[in-house]
Amino acid sequence: MIRKNVKKYIGILALGALIVAVAGTAPAAEAAYNSVTFAAETPLLVAGETLYVLNGGTAVSYTINSTSVVFEMAATSSITVRSLAKKVLNTTPSDAYSCASTFSSASRTSTATETFTITPTNTTCSITAGGGGGTAASSGGTTPAATPAVVTTTPAPVTTPAPVTTPVATTPAVTSATPTVQITSAQQFVKRLSVGSKGSDVQQLQEMLLNNGVYPEGIITGYYGSLTRTAVQTFQEKYGIANQGDPGYGDVGPNTRAKLNEIVSSGASPAAATSAQSAVNTQLQAQIQSLQEQLVMLLAELAKQLQSQVQ
Repeated sequence: MIRKNVKKYIGILALGALIVAVAGTAPAAEAAYNSVTFAAETPLLVAGETLYVLNGGTAVSYTINSTSVVFEMAATSSITVRSLAKKVLNTTPSDAYSCASTFSSASRTSTATETFTITPTNTTCSITAGGGGGTAASSGGTTPAATPAVVTTTPAPVTTPAPVTTPVATTPAVTSATPTVQITSAQQFVKRLSVGSKGSDVQQLQEMLLNNGVYPEGIITGYYGSLTRTAVQTFQEKYGIANQGDPGYGDVGPNTRAKLNEIVSSGASPAAATSAQSAVNTQLQAQIQSLQEQLVMLLAELAKQLQSQVQ
């Protein structure tokens, strides 16, 4: 019993410490191209569920929002995420999910630049006939192509120990907000940019797209990936430059550069950039303080539980 409680609380405390560390980091500074490496099994708190990224995972960057975690993948990126609570994990692309006897998982090895989205549900998956690591037979997961017969077994009666009352650590609600950034030294765009481009001009492009309201992800990496391409397409449609199916749709060509340079010349950047960033920082500080208070409560309860078990 002591070992079980210690393991539970240590997991919660480690997760809280990770969240505090992430919340205290400036949101606009993300990792460079394919440089995020998970050197150890890493817990992520996504929509109230604890997911674990397995050791050795790589990605360009990742973002946790209110319902899902989004990994920005390059051609050599590989990510495996597990739910030890066996929660059904909806994924985009949709063929990355599986359910095993003791966990559910979502795994993706990319052969091209893409995003990999994992959305946990409240549904617990179950294994179809055949056991092992089969496909989840659950209303909240991916429906298998052919539904095999389900083997129903009646478990032996289990004696349930008296429940231990523990405080519930609630995660403060995160308000989705798209912050803006201040562009300190804007330069004219002089060359074509497309997926795979890197450098300071790509970073400036991402900052301008964020400030223009067409890049809600706000990941500033200096690498032109699929999220940047989608933001450029939205920018082109907004200003009537190009639409789906047109040549150059999603690339920064001559017409798109002309509009971007027009914005650079006019010095058009949101006047409220500083105040918006300040509001985001204030919100993050409040979340950090709340998490710290919860950690203190959990530590006190852990000490009380250990003391009672020893006696």
